[in-house]
Amino acid sequence: MLRLSGPARRIARSVVEALPSPLQERIDGYRVAWAQRGLVPPSKVSPSDNVGYNTEIWDWYADRWNDPAFRGHQLAYEGRAGEDPAAVARLGEEWGRLDDAVQVIDEWILPHVGPTSVCGEIGTGGGRVAVRVAPKVGEFHAFDISKKMLDLVQTELADVAGARFHHLQAPALPAELAGRFDFLYSFDVFVHLDLHVQWRYLQAISQALKPGGKAFLHTANLTSDAGWQRFAEQDHYRVEGFYFTTPEAVRALVERAGLRLIEERSGGSGNFYYERDLFVLIEKATATH
Repeated sequence: MLRLSGPARRIARSVVEALPSPLQERIDGYRVAWAQRGLVPPSKVSPSDNVGYNTEIWDWYADRWNDPAFRGHQLAYEGRAGEDPAAVARLGEEWGRLDDAVQVIDEWILPHVGPTSVCGEIGTGGGRVAVRVAPKVGEFHAFDISKKMLDLVQTELADVAGARFHHLQAPALPAELAGRFDFLYSFDVFVHLDLHVQWRYLQAISQALKPGGKAFLHTANLTSDAGWQRFAEQDHYRVEGFYFTTPEAVRALVERAGLRLIEERSGGSGNFYYERDLFVLIEKATATH
């Protein structure tokens, strides 16, 4: 039997540990799929730094959006390999089914805003939601931790006179906007945030809403069958995957932030977001005397 010296054993062990297992390749999702095509994103920030890692990965994603090969790969990853990458209008519309996202917008966001509303979106990304909301409100605020994503949505909303753009450095909204908003929402964003970052955003939402103002939030639901299936396919949390929570945990965060739960939905058929995730409509209490 070949016996390795101490240094040689350490080197051999480090090589083996650096090799991804077949299981890890499967569960790491986007990062592994990107790596197989030579599209490895930078990894200077630890995945445990949820804010920093989200900033890094979405800046990197936005940089590559105009590459047809990259866009085509993303469509293939979503099970849409037969579609023309050039037909995808804006970043984010390659994820899932656009009709399902539009249904969520129509049912959870648009009924709560109007021509005089001050409205904001936390995590605008490439603008797939913002382009459907911003023209319908009096004042629209786009918030994102990725400057490059914010540049994209600023281009998408160039003709919207009431649009404002804010590059966030932390999970907090600008102090000067406290008490300004009739409605805030975040769709397909909290699924990538750990529970502590979700909590910090809920505190920020509570501060930013007017008394009686409302917010819509969307999280990944561990307790749904489809949510559990996706959770079980992940070996550990990564931004490229999902952070799963439960209705009970979300209710606790909402209550602790001084907000009131108005409506909650999990489950349904025909829309994969409804089948997998959790949706809540919350409200800031009106002042009492």
